[in-house]
Amino acid sequence: MAENEVTLISTGGILSEVISAAEQLAPQIQARVLSTWTVKPLDEESILKAASETKLCVIREEHSAVGGLGSAVVQVLNTTPKPIDCD
Repeated sequence: MAENEVTLISTGGILSEVISAAEQLAPQIQARVLSTWTVKPLDEESILKAASETKLCVIREEHSAVGGLGSAVVQVLNTTPKPIDCD
């Protein structure tokens, strides 16, 4: 894992903005974009894999902070035996 890796998690209409942000971060920061098609069911395996392989995880959504993608991802990360930090 490189010190400058980040996972950007998003869904829906703002995905293009997240991809653009990842491109702007390069080459100083290596950004992985994880597009989630749905919140239910949530692709927990991909989220856990990406979060464990990068130094930072950032969630970007255009919906409610409660009951949306952000809270679902944080719930997944906090239910692992060793919780993973996510901003």
